[in-house]
Amino acid sequence: MEKPIRDEPAKKWRAGVITLSMWENKFEDKIINSFTMQKSYKDKNDEWQNKGSFNLYDLPKLTSLMDVAFTEQIMERKKYEDPDNLETTDIDKLKKQIEELKKKNDIR
Repeated sequence: MEKPIRDEPAKKWRAGVITLSMWENKFEDKIINSFTMQKSYKDKNDEWQNKGSFNLYDLPKLTSLMDVAFTEQIMERKKYEDPDNLETTDIDKLKKQIEELKKKNDIR
């Protein structure tokens, strides 16, 4: 059974009011990452709330957030799994791709 390592996400990516969170869960002797997405909005009482449903125009931001998170996590995994086989040019290409996606979609 998976058990959360902490109550807060290990990492968050944001594009406007949409957040992608990465959670670290311990399963046997491994760390398994899982991801959640949410959209923040103000309710009729002007208080911030979160929901897990998105509209058509949110889809490009969702896709970009997932691309950035996936690329960053693959880059991190490569560093640990096979550091001798990771070319500097590979890292530079991935970093450039991440920065372009972040800039294009205002991801922080």
